[in-house]
Amino acid sequence: EEEVSSQGAYDNPQFTNLVALSGYVPIVVAVMGVCVGGHANLTAIGDFVPMTENSSMMLAGPPLLRTKMGVDTTLEELGGARKHVEQSGMGDLLVKDDRECIEKIKEFLGYLPNNCQEPAPQRHSRDNPERRCEALLEVVPSDLRFAYDIKKVVTELVDDGRFFEMQPAFAPNVVTALAHMGGRAVGVIANQPAYMSGTIDVKACQKISRFINFCDCFGIALVFLQDIPGFYPGPQSEADGIIRWSTRLLYEIGHTTVPRLTVMLRKAFGLAHYGMNSLGMEPDLLVAWPLASFSAISPDDAVEIMFGKQLAQIEDGEQRKQELIAEFEAKTTILPAAEAALVDDVIDPRDTRKVLIKALEMAKNRRQGHTFKRRGITPI
Repeated sequence: EEEVSSQGAYDNPQFTNLVALSGYVPIVVAVMGVCVGGHANLTAIGDFVPMTENSSMMLAGPPLLRTKMGVDTTLEELGGARKHVEQSGMGDLLVKDDRECIEKIKEFLGYLPNNCQEPAPQRHSRDNPERRCEALLEVVPSDLRFAYDIKKVVTELVDDGRFFEMQPAFAPNVVTALAHMGGRAVGVIANQPAYMSGTIDVKACQKISRFINFCDCFGIALVFLQDIPGFYPGPQSEADGIIRWSTRLLYEIGHTTVPRLTVMLRKAFGLAHYGMNSLGMEPDLLVAWPLASFSAISPDDAVEIMFGKQLAQIEDGEQRKQELIAEFEAKTTILPAAEAALVDDVIDPRDTRKVLIKALEMAKNRRQGHTFKRRGITPI
């Protein structure tokens, strides 16, 4: 009854208190039941929001919708855990019950400092920093048109094959995860070729931007594994705001103070490679595998745009198209970029872990500052 009164509705400073703490200490908000109204807004401030299977979250519940809008719905249909974990991105992880929820919270906090003024905790591991990752030669196909699971690459690179994936069910075309390399906490951002070819759509922009912001707040270095064919195009993508959201992604990368390391695994096409901390974003380290292909546009698209009409009018059009694609592919190999010193090195894939750990060691004390200003104005 007190909350219904005019005084009870407005005299609670919970939101401003949480905002003041945001970025200073890790904030975990576990949803283990029904979360409605202003409490859902409080949840959105959390750095990690696990939700149990039977939980739900919404601004207005079914009774209010029935009364004011004539809409009959259920808690599950309106704001069930699966909807927020898979579609809205409000939930970070779906867990079975309260016990698993608490275990996941402990695991998450194990990667983080107590506050932003402390370094992230190191984790002792017997995993040799010099270990060669032989399996990578089998995991990643040399043919750029073949998909693979990027999580197998992450498993090979990080200490003991252990990582904590953030928002695994939301925007699965990119992977964001906390891990350790050489004992140091890192945030891994990777394209997932096994889903939507690893393209970056609006939801992926949201997912990566939030993760970059989070890692930067707590001094966690970023490792990008790049295999990016482009931003996801189309009328619906434009209507959803892909221009502004992709700009938000670039903004977050440019605003970071922590070390940023990038490995170009295969594709680096179009503007989207900027969104994976590539050329033009001033990464602390930019290395490439021999498989890497770097171009303003993919060879397939280049041929279609430049010669599509002509090829459609000749008998051997498809054969000629493949010949032209092969010619363009030869021009987009990483070697010209390496010769022009646009990448720091072309490395043996098996040495990727060793190279990244050495770079992390060299950059361990660096936190780049910015010219004083009150704050930046984000595109979203």
